[in-house]
Amino acid sequence: MKLAITGHTKGIGKALYDRANIEGYETVGFSRSNGYDLSLTRLVDKIVDADVFINNAYSPLYQTQLLRDILKEWKDKDKLIVNISSKISLLDKSPPGLEQYYKDKKQQNNIMRKHSIRAYPRLLNVIPVLVDTDMAKVYDVSTKIKPKDLADMIFPLIKHNSISVQQLVIDAPHFDWKSV
Repeated sequence: MKLAITGHTKGIGKALYDRANIEGYETVGFSRSNGYDLSLTRLVDKIVDADVFINNAYSPLYQTQLLRDILKEWKDKDKLIVNISSKISLLDKSPPGLEQYYKDKKQQNNIMRKHSIRAYPRLLNVIPVLVDTDMAKVYDVSTKIKPKDLADMIFPLIKHNSISVQQLVIDAPHFDWKSV
């Protein structure tokens, strides 16, 4: 099986990319570091022949558009889209300075929910709390999820074919957004 992932060189994406390789997937990564900037490169044509697409790299507006494009290309096809969202999107309002990120993640959640009534493509919307990545370094909290632990939780759901989990909300023990 072929798996395509954006943002595969750091953080969550790297953990998922590494895990996919261990599991024996033919894995293709798209990141700025290997010449694929979501805001500059049309990736749909490079992803369309994969069996699994992990929409991970954050790029304002472009990550959401890529999700829409893949959903359109994969309409009624037995493929899997894994969207990496954020628990920030479940807040009533955006934290200061994250307005576009908040808006994009809310849009992605809505897109995934809207398409969840269809059988194909299969969908998994992952909504984690803070993950110990470069993006989360601005938050000085001790309860962040390790990218590898998140990948270890997600990957069995990617491999499973007899059931389909469509949304996974992941929290860290004792984490409270009011403390941030």
